[in-house]
Parts: sequence; C-alpha cells; structure tokens
Amino acid sequence: GVSKATVSRVLNHSSVVRQETREKVLRIIEENDYIPSETARGLSKGNSDVIGVVFPDLENPFFYGLLKGITNVATKNQYNVLIFYTDENVDMEKEVLHVAKGRALAGLIVTAVGVNDPETAALLSSYEDAGVPVVLLDRSLHDDRFDCVKVNNRKASYEAMSLLADSGHRKIAVISSETVVTGRERVEGCRMLLEERGIEMRPEYFRLGKHSFEHGYQSMRHLLALEERPTAVFLGNFEIILGAVMALNESQVQCPEDISLIGFDDLIISALSNPKLCLVVQPLRSMAEEAVKLLLE
Repeated sequence: GVSKATVSRVLNHSSVVRQETREKVLRIIEENDYIPSETARGLSKGNSDVIGVVFPDLENPFFYGLLKGITNVATKNQYNVLIFYTDENVDMEKEVLHVAKGRALAGLIVTAVGVNDPETAALLSSYEDAGVPVVLLDRSLHDDRFDCVKVNNRKASYEAMSLLADSGHRKIAVISSETVVTGRERVEGCRMLLEERGIEMRPEYFRLGKHSFEHGYQSMRHLLALEERPTAVFLGNFEIILGAVMALNESQVQCPEDISLIGFDDLIISALSNPKLCLVVQPLRSMAEEAVKLLLE
C-alpha cells in the first residue's frame, strides 16, 4: 500500500514520487473509476466559489430566464456558476450528479428529472452529507426532503381554467405534458376545476405528450379537425403555445372569436404572438434569486 500523502502527490503531479509508485497509484485509480475531488481541495481551503446548476434543457427560454437570474445573484455575491445538462434523461442526470461530485462546489441548484427516483434522491443527499447544500428549482422531489423554489402548478392551472369556465366555456381542451412533473401537476389542476364545475372531461380534448413545439402543433391541428371542436384550450407551456399558435394561424379559425386560448409561461410570447394570449406568468427572476439566497444562507 501507499500513504494518502503519496496518492495526493501523484494527483498533484509531484516530481518526488518514484515512477514505479506513480504507475501503481494511477492503475488503481483507473481500476476504481476514481474522480479526484476538487470539492475536498476547495472546501479544505475555504475558497470554493462555484455554484453548480443542473438543468434538463438549455434550449427552452424558460431555463435561460432562470439561469440569468441565478447568474446575476451569484455574481453579486462573488460566485461563479458551473452549468450541467441532463437532456430530461434520468440516467444522464445520475451520471452528471456523480461527475459533479468531483468539482469544487459551494452548493448545487437542480431542476430534477428523477423526481420519483430513489437513486437521484440519494445522490442529492450525499452532497448535503458532504456539506454541499442543495436547492431544487421548479420541480420538487416526491418526499419534499430538500428546499425547493417553485410555483404551485396545480393552483395556477386551476385558476387559469376558472377564467375559461367563468367566461361560459363548457368545451375546454388541454394540451400539456405527461412526461414532466410540472406538466402533470398542471393537468391535475385542470381536471380539478372541470370536475368541480361539472364540465365533461372528453378524452379527445386531453392531448398529453411532451412539452414541445411539435406536440403543441399536432395537438391543436387534431382539436381543430374535430367535428365538435373545443371552444377553449389550456396550453401547458411555452413550447406548446408556440406550436399551437402556429397551427391556429394556418387554419381559418379565429381567436378569440371562434376559440379562446390560455397558456402557461409568458417569456417573449406576449409581445410577439398573434393572436394575443391570456397567460400565466411565472416569476423567473425572483424564483432564481430565491434559490441562490437559500443556497447561501
């Protein structure tokens, strides 16, 4: 065996280690898939100034808005931001969380994919066990064991549907996600309102898939082609809104004369969209700022 000091010298490329010993240590490191921990190095010196951010999507303007808010607050507090990407894939998320352990992080902000996955929860807990605080953003784990900054998706979608019902609509459709927890929560809020008001939940009116432009576009085309089409549609997120509006603009159906729309997420849509939409607006800047403040408390 060799001492911890010798291993440290090898990892730090010291010239005082014999070549034979160096090769032995490197071979053991490779066999055990060891990742040198910059966290231990940084925190032992008390100078970790990096906040890790794990996001599932870097193309969606929603996450760009969150990242901008995180970066603003981090910079004001003299922290840098290191971004990790998981592509809405739970296995990729686990790999990212393993790899990020080797970085010197002062804390971790995560929009989780595996909200019901025990291994994801265990990995996040291992950060806190090592003294690295974790704050969830936009999506909470099922057991609420970590601090989380998010809107109440069920309540917000319930209230959005209330506006449609209060306007006299009885044929209300929903285009949303069933693959992302925020989408599922919004659908639950929609169903709660329809059930409470005694409004029929027609299977052909519920178009559940992915939060994507394509899903919004194809679903709106489907709804407009129905013999008894809906008079109002709830749109589950920014990308769905874009696709749905394009499909509507390609048709002869007029909004709001023939059909009413209400969507979730504003971003740049309100300034560019034709027709003009009624939108649920999430406070991205304040959500991001609160997440960083919780992390640094």
